[in-house]
Amino acid sequence: MQLLFENWRKYLLLSEAQILIEGRISDTAKKYPELAKKRKELDGMGLLDVLINADPSDNQKYLMGAARLIQQSMEANQKRGLVPFWGIKWPEDASDDIYSPWGIAKNTAELLPKYHKLMVYIRDQDAPFKDINKIKTYAELQAIVFAAERKKTQ
Repeated sequence: MQLLFENWRKYLLLSEAQILIEGRISDTAKKYPELAKKRKELDGMGLLDVLINADPSDNQKYLMGAARLIQQSMEANQKRGLVPFWGIKWPEDASDDIYSPWGIAKNTAELLPKYHKLMVYIRDQDAPFKDINKIKTYAELQAIVFAAERKKTQ
């Protein structure tokens, strides 16, 4: 009974924004459990943690779309016969048949603040790309950000 009361009290103290954020994180973790999995090779983090920490929106609005891009990149590498290397630092004696999920997550996470900051230029260039969920691949996200950066400097 005490636990029920404490959980109810915690729920009442959460703001709507906090509930939205926790819901987005929970939904993404359920949809992409491999990305949410905490790994000792990644210092106890999961790939979703990389995205959560990089969120420029303060409400995790890019989390689901970015997680989908990471998952698709990982699946594409596995279809090519590559094996995931679960580590932060790339090994010096790495073979040609491995890929880094951590690297994919870090690269995607590094683009999110740029994507967010350049949204004004992205909206001008092409309306569908203002929603990260409409972006199909990491390469497409990268191209959108680079095009917006060029447009900003013109």
